[in-house]
Amino acid sequence: MERMEMEINHQSTKKLFTARNTIAGFLGSVFIAGSHQVIAAGWEISPNVTLSEAYLDNSGQALLDQLNHEYVSEVTPSVGVRKEGRRVQLSALYRLQNLWYSNASDLDNSYQQYTASVNAELMRKVLFLDLSTTRTQQIVDPNNVVTFDNLSTTVNRTDVTTYSAKPSYTHQFGDVADLLVSSSFDHVSYSDTSTGDSNNIGYFASLASGNRFDRVDWIGSFKRIEFLQENNSDDEYYQTILLDFGYKLQKRLTAIAGVGFETSNIQNTDTGQSGSSWKVGAKWEPTSQTSVTGTVGQRFFGNSASFQLIHRQKTSQLRINFTQNITHVSQLSLDNNVFDSTFSNTNGGGSGSGSGSGGNSAVMTPNVPAVSENISSPSITTGLFLSKRWSAGYTKKTHRSLFNLRGFHENRELTVGGTNENVFGGDGSWAWAIGSRTTSTLSGRWERQQLAASGKQNDDIWSAGIELTHELGKNSQGSIGARRVKRDSPSSALNYEQTQVALKLVIGLY
Repeated sequence: MERMEMEINHQSTKKLFTARNTIAGFLGSVFIAGSHQVIAAGWEISPNVTLSEAYLDNSGQALLDQLNHEYVSEVTPSVGVRKEGRRVQLSALYRLQNLWYSNASDLDNSYQQYTASVNAELMRKVLFLDLSTTRTQQIVDPNNVVTFDNLSTTVNRTDVTTYSAKPSYTHQFGDVADLLVSSSFDHVSYSDTSTGDSNNIGYFASLASGNRFDRVDWIGSFKRIEFLQENNSDDEYYQTILLDFGYKLQKRLTAIAGVGFETSNIQNTDTGQSGSSWKVGAKWEPTSQTSVTGTVGQRFFGNSASFQLIHRQKTSQLRINFTQNITHVSQLSLDNNVFDSTFSNTNGGGSGSGSGSGGNSAVMTPNVPAVSENISSPSITTGLFLSKRWSAGYTKKTHRSLFNLRGFHENRELTVGGTNENVFGGDGSWAWAIGSRTTSTLSGRWERQQLAASGKQNDDIWSAGIELTHELGKNSQGSIGARRVKRDSPSSALNYEQTQVALKLVIGLY
């Protein structure tokens, strides 16, 4: 027993020593990078380090790998890089999250989160290449324990890494038509399981009307995506051939029509896997701030529809969407916003420079964005499915306030015409600038999951939080916050409640 304890202590010490060396090396590199901000014209380089001390309590059966009370220390260096060139644009954000647990050192761990993209014009106005990669930690199975961050350890979270490459070619046939041909290669991998690993290969071509056409727009397109699983499951594909038209009836009213044919090997019962499609609809723009687009039609799975409403004002925006799409679970990882979308540039904000609320806002946003949590995704074993999704969002911002409210409802047909599941809910936040250097933020979230794997039982996931942020210097912020998380489920093994209280310091090293 003593030998085992010595080995555990040795491994923990080794892990801690390795993590500290990694942090030291990273901080050294970002200090050097920070000096490049002055030397290398055109580069924006913004290194930061986050120091945090959090208190957690747990109640319920879902988080047995942690004690009822725990203190977690965090040191997370990060660096944002952006380069705007004449032919190349590059942006990247990298974080190295290091966690140490006071009462359970065997849970000590380091996590990488990053997103990077390069957009290059290889031949002027003709040949382009887009490259991107991401890493974050995501939920493997929503029917298991669902947690919002890496502090609450669970085997249901894993590293998800994606790589994407997309070359494209364009050509203009005078003012008559524009040609676009592209291909894509995407790779999605899960570190703790190969079940969801896939290589996605896509082919796309379109010929669209040129500037000669005034009242009539048209576009013919071909799209095929092959989802090649790395395990023994069957490969899947989805393919469409479409011809879409638009005819301007009036200055602000356009008629829409389209025909096509689509095929797939999505699971089905009696609707088939392929068939013709058609749609009719209209786009109406009653004002320069408002746009409404809607269609109805038929696809291989039955009746179909789409809807979009966008209303923009100087300080607010309303958006409502309804879509029906064949998609793959790996595509959700590829489309996932790794970091919070309210963080719009790498240079963070203090008073007067909040990145999420505009350059003249007194509302402060974090120097380093939080990692987005997508707990609504289906299990990584789901594969190809039909998604019918309503979503709505409202944003209101003033000089001293930023308000966000979102809601959604998604029906997933895992077997078209047969097995399905529903997920719906919403979230909201209100940030208010108490003073010129202090911002308070209230946030809440609710989601109900009726999953096929659980017999469509009602699982409710709640979260509510409050945070106070204060600008300490030009590039530094301090904050204190509390969050309460709860899951109500008919399955007692999934029930839990947790309170987090965190004291955080973000220091800009530039």
